[in-house]
Amino acid sequence: MGLFGKKKKLTEAEVMIKEKQELIKSIMDEKKIESETAYNMPDMPDVKSRRSGEKGRYSYLGSREYKLYQKEEREAREPHTIFEKFCFYSGKILRLSPDEDTRKKMNNAIRFSGMHTTPEDVTGGCIVAAALSFMLLLFSVFLPIGPVVLKLILMLFVPLICAYFVLTYPFSHANLVRMKEGRELINALLYIVVFLRSVPNFEGAVRFAAENVGGKLRGDLKRVLWKVEVGIHNSVEESFTEYLKAWKNYNKEFLESIHLIKESMLEADDERRIAMLDKAIGVVLEGMDNKMKMYARNLETPIMVLHGLGIMLPVMGMIVFPLISIFLAQDLKNIPIYLFLGYNIFLPLGVYFFIRHILESRPTTHSGIDVVPKKSYGNRLRSGISSVINLKRIIMLFALVGGLIFLVPGLKFLVAT
Repeated sequence: MGLFGKKKKLTEAEVMIKEKQELIKSIMDEKKIESETAYNMPDMPDVKSRRSGEKGRYSYLGSREYKLYQKEEREAREPHTIFEKFCFYSGKILRLSPDEDTRKKMNNAIRFSGMHTTPEDVTGGCIVAAALSFMLLLFSVFLPIGPVVLKLILMLFVPLICAYFVLTYPFSHANLVRMKEGRELINALLYIVVFLRSVPNFEGAVRFAAENVGGKLRGDLKRVLWKVEVGIHNSVEESFTEYLKAWKNYNKEFLESIHLIKESMLEADDERRIAMLDKAIGVVLEGMDNKMKMYARNLETPIMVLHGLGIMLPVMGMIVFPLISIFLAQDLKNIPIYLFLGYNIFLPLGVYFFIRHILESRPTTHSGIDVVPKKSYGNRLRSGISSVINLKRIIMLFALVGGLIFLVPGLKFLVAT
């Protein structure tokens, strides 16, 4: 009986296993039929129909979150600004790799500013910009406007200026991003400290700061958390330490404050922990104050140069050039062209780039006031009108037409002379 009973138990187990195998097989067959049907969709919309908004039988494939993820990833890899698009298409024509030191510095600037380009594309765009400007100026040689000597000088210097501008643009753009996003660092640090004063949890503090700060820093902090969630880093502290390397050359006080915050979490005494958190805020504010005082002291010479270029030189030119045109009218026949190029092109460009150079060296300060307009009926109506009728383009069109009206007499005089 014992043997028969044991055999009966094994038979029941085998029956249960067999039933489960049949169930799994039926499920696999159903999945196989669904997959074959999905791969043989006769009315699957193509790319053009999907862009036009048509839906096929299997439009349910893929969740909304996954489609949003695909869209964000696709947009993240595409160039957005004019400079990025220019470097992208220039890289298809010519790709040159700079030297290792320049490539490393440029790559750091590109990654810090979030530009969608590479050092090879920027170097290729530098050569393409110089070649295009040279070809345009070469074509202007055959136009009967201006002396030949001036055209040759422009053909020599303008391509070099264009190449230098393209090559140094990633660094200047990184400085602008540093100024804009550096303002949010103080807010992020305050949010982290406020959270840690209540709950000594660094991950929660970073998450709280990522939800409340704005600008590029919000995406950076979310990326810090995302790298931990997908397993790139083991902890938020490790991921945040890796992120701090981007600010190593721009804001060392911020790094020191974060180190103080991490050390405060090891303190068992609440009073000492809160004192270290307050000290972390004081380090950043004191460093910002010292940098701004030094910047203000060093502004004396640049302001004097800017005053001379933007105010004194044009006023002196308005006094001197009429006298020159009276006494040396026969010797300087092309003086109107020189005046036009000097006062309307070269001098404004020189003043603009000099001002930009002064502002790029400005240290980061506290964040500006973020004024969000109320969502009233009037604002919604204005936003709807501006979306249907692009007011910005209409204003630019009127500005161009008005500018051409004032430029026509001067251009006629230049052509006549």
